[in-house]
Amino acid sequence: MENTLRLLVTTLFTCTLLNIQAQPAQDTFKNPIISGFHPDPSIVRVDEDYYLVNSSFEWFPGIPIFHSRDLVNWEQIGYVLDRPSQLRMENNRASSGVWAPTIRYHEGLFYVSVTCKHCKNDCNCGDNFFVTAEDPEGPWSEPVWIDGSQKSIDPTLVFDEGKVWYLGNRHHLPDERWKTEHRIFVQEMDLSTGKLLGEPVYLTSGHATNAKAAEGPHIYKRNGQYLLMISEGGTWNNHAITTFTSDRITGPYEPTQVNPALTHRHLGNNYPITTIGHADLVEDTNGQWWSVMLGVRPQDGFNILGRETFLTPVSFQGMQPIFNIGKGKVLEVDKRPALKWSPFEEKPKRDDFDNAELGMDWNFLRTPKEMPFHKLANGQLSLSLQPEKLTEVTHPALIARRMEHYSYKVSTRLSFAPKAGEEAGLVLMQNDRFHYRLVLKGKGRGSSVALIKAFNTERKVLKEEVVAEVPFQGNEVVLSAIQNRLDLKFLFGKSLEDLRSIGDNQNANVISSNKAGGFTGPYAGMYASGNGAKSKGKAVFDWFEYESLEEQVFEEQDGKLYVEAEHYHSQSANERRHWFIMNASNESELTDNEQLRSAGASQNAYLEIAPDTRTRHKEKLIKGLNFSNQPGKLGILNYKVKINTPGRYYVWVRAYSTGSEDNGIHVGLDGEWPASGQRMQWCEGKNRWTWESKQRTRENHCGEPEKIFLDIEQPGIHTISFSMREDGFEFDAWAITKEYKKPGKDY
Repeated sequence: MENTLRLLVTTLFTCTLLNIQAQPAQDTFKNPIISGFHPDPSIVRVDEDYYLVNSSFEWFPGIPIFHSRDLVNWEQIGYVLDRPSQLRMENNRASSGVWAPTIRYHEGLFYVSVTCKHCKNDCNCGDNFFVTAEDPEGPWSEPVWIDGSQKSIDPTLVFDEGKVWYLGNRHHLPDERWKTEHRIFVQEMDLSTGKLLGEPVYLTSGHATNAKAAEGPHIYKRNGQYLLMISEGGTWNNHAITTFTSDRITGPYEPTQVNPALTHRHLGNNYPITTIGHADLVEDTNGQWWSVMLGVRPQDGFNILGRETFLTPVSFQGMQPIFNIGKGKVLEVDKRPALKWSPFEEKPKRDDFDNAELGMDWNFLRTPKEMPFHKLANGQLSLSLQPEKLTEVTHPALIARRMEHYSYKVSTRLSFAPKAGEEAGLVLMQNDRFHYRLVLKGKGRGSSVALIKAFNTERKVLKEEVVAEVPFQGNEVVLSAIQNRLDLKFLFGKSLEDLRSIGDNQNANVISSNKAGGFTGPYAGMYASGNGAKSKGKAVFDWFEYESLEEQVFEEQDGKLYVEAEHYHSQSANERRHWFIMNASNESELTDNEQLRSAGASQNAYLEIAPDTRTRHKEKLIKGLNFSNQPGKLGILNYKVKINTPGRYYVWVRAYSTGSEDNGIHVGLDGEWPASGQRMQWCEGKNRWTWESKQRTRENHCGEPEKIFLDIEQPGIHTISFSMREDGFEFDAWAITKEYKKPGKDY
């Protein structure tokens, strides 16, 4: 049986390349270094090679492992836990499973220690074990369970002066001093048996007097002294890294004076990077120290990608680590390590299933059952329908991959002849209770395409809703989803070139951690179910595409270009004025409009600047808060465009005007704000979506035509930006035209 199971899961591990930042060498790098659901990073260097592992929770295989030679470009080389005998997750609830691995290297062996919450083991001695390997690509050993590690998580093995120490946190203690107190402890361990020796020595409960969830501990030895680094404050917005020093590994440890050594909690919940914590340190070949840590890039206040892996430089002042000296925070763009640039080949966006094995992108939900439900043959992936449903804490016929971008498109081609009650198709999910399913399903004697949403404000209670359902003729269909931050639309058709929408635009916060809870991130994948009934049916997928749209470039053709406002490349200057994507499913959350304006917006989605701090003229203008005469100071949106024909382009904006006047936007080009792009004005067409291209002047308060323009002198890639001036503003689309002509149906 073990050989059968091993054959099942080893089909996952061809060495496909995970290219996170395959780009030409440059002086800077972008955070995160590994995007999408890759939390709790731990890192180790062996000679000139760096290896990094992440938590994987209920997904199988467990613990993705990456390799790099420059700390910026990372290639996935395998999984640490790639066999059912190593990782037995049978009915694990969402966000249980594999927590907080630590990777270390000692005397020719790699060690990964990890918590496996609610996993099956034969020793009944706690949730923690370690595995070893001579080669980080594997094979990794069977688990050595750590006897005596009950009520402990986040283990690290520390090798020091001929001894091995278990370092972890312990919680739910009978003498806890406050409700969320977790204590970091160290205890000697017998490496051959995994048995803890003697008594635990408690080191700290955190720097704060009421620290929440002290966890993720690591110990580093420098110049004969010991540095203890932990996280506290909980793994969300109050997350922080704190440090302690001692002359002995068993303490006592004294908090350093810089605590918290690193946090973003004081920067606010709308800062571009939040939740910084759970860090590990590594020294590069040049003697420069670096830290990897988890963080979140919120979008409109929602965590829609999960916790990701970030990088920042570290300097030591004595025993005190100073994170990003002179800056004190993790940056979106920073100076890259002085190591040889070592990118990897970019992986293709389409998986044609031509190989005999699945690539490393693909995961199962929990440990697969004994008999495989999938097969690769003739350039197709077939899923045998299982009775298990996605809404159950079981082993559904699901193969899925992480989402890595705010804006992306996923598509697949499905061949399926469903009987009544059966379904198969495309899934976007956070967990069993929070997801979307776009499926071809049996209905009566025919079939239909249905968009189903699983969502409930009561997280522990399942609630499903059929958002839309339409009859469908035939057994072959292309299913697709396009997400742009919080805006999510679903499409289907006979081919990629013939897709039509199903249902209104949806809110992607359904698959965010904020709504769903837990510690994981979103996945997209292929699914098939008999919905409780056994079936001999099969769902056959010809291919699966995942395409990032974050670097999307809009191309001018024949002297004109049209862009949906919600498809911006990035936001900046948004600490006080922030753009939010609005559609029918989330409009009421941010607006008190009497009518749903998304119904009249193109593609049923638009942008709104909120909160609107000045809704009437008699209210006070506060410079820097709701007003700035200087363009580029408040709420900037950036779009990448390709211009084929240089020259003068008139700028048009489709907005919803409510007051007696609106002059709330400026237009910029390549970081400059020309006078011809300032003070775009609306006076006509109130209380409806209106195209306009007029500039407010001293002579004409309601604006003069042909004065809002950009002179683009060179062909190629440019950035067009829009910045707030004052007032609330609702922004649907924009266009540029060489001829001064209002956009019409030909767009």
